[in-house]
Amino acid sequence: MNTLLSPILNISARFLSVFLLLTIFSSCSRDKSTTRFELVGSETTGIQFNNVVLEQDSFNIMHYEYMYNGGGVGVGDLDNDGRPDLIFTGNKVLSKIYLNQGDFTFTDITSGFEGLTNSQWLSGVCIADVNADGWNDVYFTSTMSEDSSMRKNQLWINQGLKEGQPWFREMADEYGIADTGYSMHAAFFDYDLDGDLDLYVLNNVINREIPTNYRLKITNGSAVNNDHLYQNLGNGKFKNVTVEAGIVFEGYGLGIAIGDLNKDGYPDVYISNDYIANDLLYINQRNGTFLNQSKDYFSYHSRFSMGNDMADMNNDGNLDIITMDMMPEQYFRKKQTINGNSYFVYINNEKYNYEPQFVRNMLQVNNGFLDTTLLPFSEVAQMAGIYQTEWSWSPLFADFDNDGDKDLFITNGFPKDLTDKDFTNYKAQVYGSLADDAHMISRIPIVKVPNYAYENVGELNFVNQTQNWGMNIPSFSNGASFVDLDQDGDLDYVVNNINDPAFVYRNNTIEKMNDESNFIRIDLKGNSSNLAAVGSKVELWSNGTYQYAEKFLSRGYISSVDPILHFGLGKSTMVDSIKVTWPSGKMTTVARNVKANQLIKLNEGEAVPRNNLSPKKENYLFSRASGIVDFNDSEKDYIDFFQGQSIMPHKFSQISPRMAKGDLTNDGLEDLLIGAANEQPTTLFIRQGRRFVPSKVEGLTGAKTGQESDLAILDIDKDGDNDVLAVSGGYTLENEDEYQHFLYRREGSGFAKEALPLPPFPASVIRVLDFDHDGDSDVFIGCRVQKRGFPLALRSYILINEEGKLKMDDKLSFDIGMVTDAQWSDYDGDGWEDLLIAREWNSLLILKNEKGENLKVITDSKMESKHGLWSSIAVGDFDHDGDDDYIAGNLGLNNRFTISDEYPMRVYSIDLDKNGFIDPVSTAYWKDEKGVMMEYPINYLDELASQSPFFRKAFTSYTKFSYATAKEIFNPDTIAAKRTYYVNTTSSFVLWNDKGNLTWQELPRTAQVAPIRKMLVDDFNGDQIEDVLVAGNDHTYDVSTGYYDASKGLILLGTGSQSFNVMPPSKSGLLLNGQVESLIYFKGDTSYLVSGINRRGLSVFRHTEK
Repeated sequence: MNTLLSPILNISARFLSVFLLLTIFSSCSRDKSTTRFELVGSETTGIQFNNVVLEQDSFNIMHYEYMYNGGGVGVGDLDNDGRPDLIFTGNKVLSKIYLNQGDFTFTDITSGFEGLTNSQWLSGVCIADVNADGWNDVYFTSTMSEDSSMRKNQLWINQGLKEGQPWFREMADEYGIADTGYSMHAAFFDYDLDGDLDLYVLNNVINREIPTNYRLKITNGSAVNNDHLYQNLGNGKFKNVTVEAGIVFEGYGLGIAIGDLNKDGYPDVYISNDYIANDLLYINQRNGTFLNQSKDYFSYHSRFSMGNDMADMNNDGNLDIITMDMMPEQYFRKKQTINGNSYFVYINNEKYNYEPQFVRNMLQVNNGFLDTTLLPFSEVAQMAGIYQTEWSWSPLFADFDNDGDKDLFITNGFPKDLTDKDFTNYKAQVYGSLADDAHMISRIPIVKVPNYAYENVGELNFVNQTQNWGMNIPSFSNGASFVDLDQDGDLDYVVNNINDPAFVYRNNTIEKMNDESNFIRIDLKGNSSNLAAVGSKVELWSNGTYQYAEKFLSRGYISSVDPILHFGLGKSTMVDSIKVTWPSGKMTTVARNVKANQLIKLNEGEAVPRNNLSPKKENYLFSRASGIVDFNDSEKDYIDFFQGQSIMPHKFSQISPRMAKGDLTNDGLEDLLIGAANEQPTTLFIRQGRRFVPSKVEGLTGAKTGQESDLAILDIDKDGDNDVLAVSGGYTLENEDEYQHFLYRREGSGFAKEALPLPPFPASVIRVLDFDHDGDSDVFIGCRVQKRGFPLALRSYILINEEGKLKMDDKLSFDIGMVTDAQWSDYDGDGWEDLLIAREWNSLLILKNEKGENLKVITDSKMESKHGLWSSIAVGDFDHDGDDDYIAGNLGLNNRFTISDEYPMRVYSIDLDKNGFIDPVSTAYWKDEKGVMMEYPINYLDELASQSPFFRKAFTSYTKFSYATAKEIFNPDTIAAKRTYYVNTTSSFVLWNDKGNLTWQELPRTAQVAPIRKMLVDDFNGDQIEDVLVAGNDHTYDVSTGYYDASKGLILLGTGSQSFNVMPPSKSGLLLNGQVESLIYFKGDTSYLVSGINRRGLSVFRHTEK
């Protein structure tokens, strides 16, 4: 037994048998069929708290939008008896404090807070030993009142026991933290690592400006809605250091989370902001200041961010972040409350320097580090199944089922649904002139739904267990906390409700599954002025598993959680080791071979100096290379949605930079050619040593009329020097006949431009091969889309090379839909290369090469069985069996749709107005009000109305539209679709080839977080087995869908069998952040990978030979 723990374990052992007996008797009293959670009534608990908020003539939702933001829950041992006590903050009612008497019974000791009344609107609650006297103190935040004296935050200093119960004295003024800034919440933490607890105060006030309107940000700390930071001076006083510490960005703060995200030893601060304000990530600069680096680490945020939480939810040792928003789960509620989004949101984001925001919960997954540098996060809430939980407030990660991973509980509810579109329209018409407050309030819908309980089942996947776990009770819930109230080894759950009694849920996990729900609870005791050891980091190893937690108590929404750290262990009965890094980062404690199912106490006073050995340096495959090529992608934004098809799912114009490599100077070195984009010329970079330098070449480089969507460098006429093929694509040219394609034939020191013998069309790809085996290069050119004709496309072609001249043959033109990628490969091993084609809203396609005479469409049931939004194909012998296998890139699983064979997503080519133009209506499946899956339009009513007046004529209200199915809207007897396309999978796949017989296998889940748009095949790790670099992301989708941007680049390492090992950026050294449009690999003594990132430029990486 570890000597450090022996006194504690001996004490714990005395009570362990008693604990087990109590558990047995308790389990007998509660049947095994009891749900995991059981609501304990006030008749048992004695908790008589109801946060009643009633509207009055002078105080109502029409004037005070934040009146239903609710109250918080505080947890802490107020009387030092070892049991966690509870605090509930009241808005219009008196806040209540309850002492835990054991066995889910509590005593109201609010009277011990002499002078506490309901005169102030209290919001958040923090519990901390502010004066380090060994007794927990309480800090309330206050808001709402226009009178600043009624917004003073309150600090209640614990005076110890008086007649058997603690009593408190309010001393915020004396300590200098009686903040009057419309405070929602606060957090105590040691930001400067001087050993005492400092204070961050989260502020939120709706000023005179409409909080959803775009305007210049206030970033100098002068805004009335700026947060405040107070430094603990160590003498019983705090000092406001807000501006000098860099806390200078305004916001409408509703959530605060604290943790050491970049693992530099100092705590960082994440703030979730409501309305137009972006969320903030204040990275601690380790010198008493913070820097907002949100844009560096997050691609986008929740639009109306509310509560948040920070925890290692996937047990990789890195902190992840979740934020709440207001996205309804039910389809009809979405259509009743969301009016769609105008592209002007994107325009204004850029104009006013706002980061992208979308209406849904966000789960930001920490991707770890490159050496010591924190990588950007990946947002995966849609894939995880937790992005739509109604008007949500408090998310909390904790292991509620003791299986070793962190589950997620979410509170939600708002008594008056101000987001209802029919109400907001009615309000605009009559309020103030024809209707008063009372009338308007009577028209606001009331939506009361249950909170959410999600079980973490691993691999970024959460399962909704709300009903199964006994929590399916409708409520208007706000603050919440987890805590082991009865100290039986599982976490109970406490919730503060509006206009309903508070919820106290007993967790029955121990009683139901005591042999599979082992646990360890850890009580940390710090030194000096931080006796609760806030900021400590705990690592736990047990039976091959690893868990990580940091101790910060302000979490979720305006609440604080159990200060005892809880770890579920599943079936493990022994913890191999526990390592505590204490708040200073200089001292550690290690305990080994600790028995499960007990509370252990660890003291900083018994810690030893931390071993400061440098971390093991990763041997990366790639490292970033600077100074290799200087190119910035200056593609100008073009709004495809304004070209007659406003409800297209995405744009086609955002495609640069497209690149090709080849020797254009006859020096034996490959050069880099970058295609033209609107207002960006074709650019050539000549290889000179390790660098590429720009070079102008007559007839080739310079401005072009449109966008060059693909390039190929080849010797078309076999005269010994290379020529260039360039096809016109994108969407920026006004007329379809402007999409001309050209051969740039080398003549002397320049190039001569020749039009290809093709009709004009927006092209996507060039794929070069000697199709007919006559010794020269033939060319496939794919069509991307028909201008203003989505989802249709014009024909694609193969041009035959006859003595240096490319010619069109009618039998080699193909009506095959929207081509996104193509690859030549002899899939059936007959010696003739066939053509594999990726298509959007369609299946993959094989065109079989009939000995160079023709290409024949292969009718293959396996290929036809999977229709996707295919965007890329890669070819390689990944299983090392001698034939080509294939990887097909698709949208991925991180999207908002339920898609399967039974529930396909469709797009209908319809002319609703009989005006000759296609109205491309997309549909998918959602549950109706009875829970039955039905087909509905994807777009919101306002979006559809912008496409056609048909919808405004058919639907006079959002409510009527919200219940109308696709069949009801588009009656096939009266409205016929010219063509219909569908998608039944969005997964990316590998197709294992066995002599022409293809077997489909989904790529690993980590490769499904975003669209795979570009791939590159090579043996990167030198094991003689081909690997695949996958990249992608897509920023072209409509505003309601938002960016697909969770991919940061992965390498799939071939194993020689039918599997891959996934190598993330933290292992490969390769970070591809943004919309990747090109991948070029220059192989040589020193190999370079060049990645073209849309609207950013080139990222260049040097390959490290293994």
